[in-house]
Amino acid sequence: MSTDKSSDKNAAILKLALAQYDEADTADQANLESAMSDLEFLTGLGQWDEKDATAREAAGRPMLTINRMPQFVRQVTGDIRRANPSISIKPGDNLASAETAEIIEGLTRNIEQASDASSVYERAAESSAACGIGHWRVRADYESDDSFDQTILIESIANPFAVRWDPVAKDPTRKDARVGRWA
Repeated sequence: MSTDKSSDKNAAILKLALAQYDEADTADQANLESAMSDLEFLTGLGQWDEKDATAREAAGRPMLTINRMPQFVRQVTGDIRRANPSISIKPGDNLASAETAEIIEGLTRNIEQASDASSVYERAAESSAACGIGHWRVRADYESDDSFDQTILIESIANPFAVRWDPVAKDPTRKDARVGRWA
């Protein structure tokens, strides 16, 4: 009896998650298509108009592609690398203290160092410069199989197309998203 209830509950959760994913995927489809086009252009594909490429190929004429896009992406990401971005904690209001913010910033710096966060941020920035989409995540993981202690990690999300955000979220950081993120 309880197995039926739990499988019904799981099916309802799965149905809701799929509906939310479909909503987010549909809402972001134009952006995803533009991002894919940008990546193709960055690799040198798609830098020729299809009609012109077909005509040149039929005439046996060469199609030179002098791809300067990677240098522009490196210019942007080089500036980010030099800036060495990191999370900064400041007291938010008169109830917060500078000492508490300093302690939390120290803990955050430790998490960033343990996670090699600078390379995670750089990878997301490189993806953003290349196609307008880049992600990273913060997650907790158990220290070992026989421990309840957890470690906070900052991780790269290699595939920028693997994440869908709440289409209702308006803040550029998506901190106002009402549903989970999928990656």
